[in-house]
Amino acid sequence: MTAFEMYVFVKLTTIQNMCIAFAFILGIALIFIIPYTISIYDGDADDNTAKAVMRFMKTAIALFVFFLLSAVFIPSTKEMAAIYIFPKMASNEQVQQIGKDSLDILTGYAEKWKQEILSEIDKTKQQ
Repeated sequence: MTAFEMYVFVKLTTIQNMCIAFAFILGIALIFIIPYTISIYDGDADDNTAKAVMRFMKTAIALFVFFLLSAVFIPSTKEMAAIYIFPKMASNEQVQQIGKDSLDILTGYAEKWKQEILSEIDKTKQQ
C-alpha cells in the first residue's frame, strides 16, 4: 500500500463527512431556490434570469445527488479496514494457526476442568 493510499484510507471518514455536509448545504440552498424558481415562471423575471436560475437548479440538484450518493457509498475508515484487513487475516496461515492453537488450549483447559468437577462429584458421593 502506497503512502497516498494509506492517507486516503485514514481520511475516508472525513471525506464521507464532507460529502454529507455538502449535500446538506445544497439541500438547504435548493429549499430556498425552489420558491424563487416558481416565482420566476409566474412572470416576475426576464428570460436570462430564468435561464440562469434553472441552470443553477440543475447543477445544484446534480451535485446534491452526487454528494448524497457519495456519502452513502464511501465506506468509513472502520468499514474499509474491515474490507481490506479481514480477507488478509482469513488467508494468513499464521493467524489460522493461532486460532487452532487457542482452540487446542481452551479444549485442554475445558477437559481439565471437567475432570476436576467430576472428581469432586465422586468425592461428595463417596462421603
